[in-house]
Amino acid sequence: MMPGLNGYDTCRRMRADRTRRHAKIIMVSAKAMLSERLQGYEAGADDYITKPFDEDELIAKVRTFLRLTSLEEVDQLKTDVLRLLNHETRTPLSHIIPVIEMILEDDAMDPHERKAWLIRVRDAAGRLGQLFDKVIRLTAMKSGTWTFNFAPADLSAVVREVLTEASVRAAEREIVITQTLSQSAPASLDSTQIKCVIAALIDNAIRFSPPGTAVTVAVSHDEGVVRPDYRRPGSRRRRRTPAAHLRRVH
Repeated sequence: MMPGLNGYDTCRRMRADRTRRHAKIIMVSAKAMLSERLQGYEAGADDYITKPFDEDELIAKVRTFLRLTSLEEVDQLKTDVLRLLNHETRTPLSHIIPVIEMILEDDAMDPHERKAWLIRVRDAAGRLGQLFDKVIRLTAMKSGTWTFNFAPADLSAVVREVLTEASVRAAEREIVITQTLSQSAPASLDSTQIKCVIAALIDNAIRFSPPGTAVTVAVSHDEGVVRPDYRRPGSRRRRRTPAAHLRRVH
């Protein structure tokens, strides 16, 4: 009975919207006839409460749906993780198993050559270890069991550290990293986790940028807000990281 667009149509539009179609919807209405409640369910509502309603019951239903949403997100994450592992582990494994078999079969291999191959195996194993660490961390975050350790830190210093580590990979791909960082960008953040986020973004930019191009990284702060930004060739004007709008610590 809302003016303009009624509740049923609002529900249908939410279900048709890709960003909202999985949201839990509880209809609260004075329309109490069975046909009206059924119409609400047909429109996509997960539950229907008639007025007058009990406040405690409504809050209990909201809490229940929040738990269900969390469980559904975790299940979806498990599916995505399995797909990711199936794709991302193939390349490192292809650099581990065949190389080990080759070393085992060639007793006369030159020691320097053997060492070079073993370094490749070590690096591939390291990438696998990093991948599993990310999976464990992401799963814990989604399930609500991860604890963030927020503390005053300098975001510009964190980004500089990441760029120093990424410069070798960038040079190997003939990528130039340009940076415009505030001398300091004080914020309250989990330094370890935000470093992982920034490193993943920079690594992604390096991997998918054509050789001979540049990746631009910037950090600025104004009016108490920290704004990280990175751009690679072909990306849009501004691409904020999940760390965007970190409130500065005064």
